[in-house]
Amino acid sequence: MKVVEFKNVWEIFRIKFIIDKKACWDNYWALKDINFSVNKGETLGIIGENGAGKSTILKVIAGILSPDRGEINVSGKVTGLLELGAGFQLELTGRDNIYLNASLFGLTSNQIEKIYEKIASFACLGKFINAPVKCYSQGMFVRLAFAIAIHIEPDILLIDDSLAVGDEFFQRKCLKKVFELKDKGKTIIFVTHDMNMLRRLCNRAIFLKGGRIIKDDLVENIIPLYNQMVGVSQGVAVMEKGSLNIVFNNGKLFINWNGKSITPNSGIYTVFRVEEKWYSSFKANWEVQKKEGNEIIVRGKFYQLDLTQIWKIKITDFFAIKLDIEMQGEQPFDIQECCTNIMLTNEYQQWFTPLEKGRFSFINEKNRQWDPFIVGNVFRRCIGVESVEDVDNKLVSLAMEQLDYSRHIYSQVWNTDYSINCRVLQYVQVGVSNYMAGKDNYSTYFSGKISLNVSDIDNYRKSLRSDSILSNDDVELQFDKGQCLIYFKNENFTKISKGTTLIYANGIGYSSERAYWELEKEDNKLIARGSWNNLPVEQIWEISLRENNSFLWKVGLKVNGNVEIREQYLRFECIEKYEHYYSDYGSGKFPKKFLDYEIDVLKKCISEGIVGVQAKNGIIPGIFIKFSQKLNNFAKIFNSDRAKRSREIRIVKVEAQEKMVFPPGEYLSFDVEIFLEGNKPIIKDSKKILERGELKFVFDNGIGHLYWRDNQLTKKMGIYTSLRLRKEWHDSSSHVVWDIKETKNGIVFIGQWLYLPIIQLWDVKLKEGNILEFRIRMKVEKEIEVERLQTNVMLTEK
Repeated sequence: MKVVEFKNVWEIFRIKFIIDKKACWDNYWALKDINFSVNKGETLGIIGENGAGKSTILKVIAGILSPDRGEINVSGKVTGLLELGAGFQLELTGRDNIYLNASLFGLTSNQIEKIYEKIASFACLGKFINAPVKCYSQGMFVRLAFAIAIHIEPDILLIDDSLAVGDEFFQRKCLKKVFELKDKGKTIIFVTHDMNMLRRLCNRAIFLKGGRIIKDDLVENIIPLYNQMVGVSQGVAVMEKGSLNIVFNNGKLFINWNGKSITPNSGIYTVFRVEEKWYSSFKANWEVQKKEGNEIIVRGKFYQLDLTQIWKIKITDFFAIKLDIEMQGEQPFDIQECCTNIMLTNEYQQWFTPLEKGRFSFINEKNRQWDPFIVGNVFRRCIGVESVEDVDNKLVSLAMEQLDYSRHIYSQVWNTDYSINCRVLQYVQVGVSNYMAGKDNYSTYFSGKISLNVSDIDNYRKSLRSDSILSNDDVELQFDKGQCLIYFKNENFTKISKGTTLIYANGIGYSSERAYWELEKEDNKLIARGSWNNLPVEQIWEISLRENNSFLWKVGLKVNGNVEIREQYLRFECIEKYEHYYSDYGSGKFPKKFLDYEIDVLKKCISEGIVGVQAKNGIIPGIFIKFSQKLNNFAKIFNSDRAKRSREIRIVKVEAQEKMVFPPGEYLSFDVEIFLEGNKPIIKDSKKILERGELKFVFDNGIGHLYWRDNQLTKKMGIYTSLRLRKEWHDSSSHVVWDIKETKNGIVFIGQWLYLPIIQLWDVKLKEGNILEFRIRMKVEKEIEVERLQTNVMLTEK
């Protein structure tokens, strides 16, 4: 049954208002060609720009206004909240107004008496129910009006954005009651500016603009159109090319493909932080400065900051959108953090970057915060989404590519919470204050390209990687914003920061990850040049891949002015799967636990040779680094803190006091060879069992255990050695790396102390007559004064 029906309503009403008791001009709120119907039990939302006539339609349905032409048919009892306090007699009390308003809807005194307590209880006005309503606040008006409207059992409930008034508790209470009426099959017509409320309450919506119905459709199709079209007209611009339609609307950029919006909610927008406060692009005052063909330029003024954001948007060939965003200020400005966000429909199922792919998870009512898929300070040249299901109605793919490589911008991929229900691609830039005092106080905020309808995602991803990658059958190296990423058989096995450098110059640390980089590729070599603001030094990397799963890495400096350089570092951070470390000066296992601070596992400088890390059972290839003593380099091996959870090898160059000042010139800092070995285990098993008759001896990393007829005779430390040096004890099971060798005369266990210049050799034999014979020798590499030497046997109490 049709409950409400409009046909050909023109110029709904005229208002004649008075100023200083003098008649002024008529104000027309015209509605044109309004023609729609509402079925019984339907919940309809009406939205539109200010002055679109939304509230007027409710007044016509309620019978408060009559159309100039056309007809309206209403079947059923109508009530609602139209204007704040409408129908109330200000001098009467809240109680009296309940009786008055209910009687206007045809209720008798007895009927009103039966529902009075329910109305008063729902309104929660307490003793103020007996006060004149002229004393009421806006929230109290809404409480009373809403309580009356819902308790007279209407067939049609009209709500004119009134739920936005009042405290949060009462809003939830009202919503709960509205949903109860909806479940009872009541018809609800709801005028609002709140898109979240519209989404929760209604399935269908009507969008009004300029007094006309622009679209009557499902809510999910109306809201994107509303977001794109409602706003100050001087800040709105539209461009179209083939299947692509884009709308800039006062700080938000929306993308539509074949008439379907793929950027709901806020579309593409920016947010930035200044002095710990966040500002979004749609809070600025925008004006379209230029619109020619497929290009627009818009300017948004942040008056509270005296900053202007400038967007240059251009549709290029092959359905790509070029987006350049700049900041301009009358004075130098300091932005702590800035983001460029793309909100995308939740119909996209998969995200991708040049390096990886992943599936989005489903967003439901339990998702109350944003969930990350990619986070962290990692540069990715491109992030994108694609639809991999429903081939017949597949969404167009979208890829956002960063074009300005000199900036420290990193990428993130998110799911929003349930209320927003979107996928998010995000580029983030942190600490941009150093870049803000340029010519005319301009600064590049973001420069990128959005590619749509990419036909072959895998080839597209590969093309983005090729310019910065060296690869052979097994090894792949990628230069990535001051980092060297290492891959082996398509598996990234280095920690997030990968291979990096650090310079301590003029008392300040300069990390390669914070430099501006230029990259060239020559045959099988990558040449990268990095520089920092206010430092007259250019760092040059030359990385070349060799055939035997190894690569050479040279790091040099080009100094353009006198500068003091105390230390330089070449750092490799590897994942925690690497359990063993190796050097010519001692090998061993990394600690199992990560602490709040990093640990120097060798506690010594390695002056030459090879250092490396290995994983248990060779599950991933070992990484070994050979460095040159000629360049005054040495190495150290660390277990990181619990935040990084990595194993770190550092090649260090420390200058002598008289050589710390570098005059202009070119200098070679590091020349290392890194090779990956997956076959030879450097770290050997130091456990061994010797048996003869009923006697058994078990050696386990510097401890011997003795058994007779399978009964253990020793306990705890068993058989071990210890020595006291400078009033500290050192035993054979702590900080010693053991190796096992078999000779014609028996077994020899060789242990090298990591912190002492001592190597201990145990010669062990099992002989007839149930005899265990062992001899312990020591090799001392340099003079050392030992206070006491001991050989210990710890037996069970039996």
